Amino acid sequence: MSRNRPVPFVEVRDRVAYQSYQRENSVVLRKRRALERFLAWSQQPFVVPGFNALIKTSVEFQVDFLHSSDPVDGFRLPNWRERLVCPITQLNNRLRGTLLAIDRLLAPRELPRVRVYATEQVTPFFAWLRRLNRQAVGSEFLGPA
Repeated sequence: MSRNRPVPFVEVRDRVAYQSYQRENSVVLRKRRALERFLAWSQQPFVVPGFNALIKTSVEFQVDFLHSSDPVDGFRLPNWRERLVCPITQLNNRLRGTLLAIDRLLAPRELPRVRVYATEQVTPFFAWLRRLNRQAVGSEFLGPA
């Protein structure tokens, strides 16, 4: 993917559309799973060179096995959504994707002018959200006490 093009988004409206996407892309998805397994062969934390589209910079994403699922045949896979962490932004894959989606989906509405509320406030995610929209409001649940 060119670094000058935006990250592609695939809109999946319902379960039937998701299943269709899975079928149409089965070869690519199977190759991706094989690559993910290959990258995790050592079963130790590692880095993956990549491109953080949020900051438009090449980085070495940090990967570990925190929050991984139960081993299959004695082999663990990382939780790629939660544990592919950028060393610069400290954001995981899910949060970077969320910020890119927010930017893309709200871009026609001029993101800095949109009212945004997040159910967190003391995280790197909220700090990045505030960079996109200075008026974003957040809250944090700190426990019952």
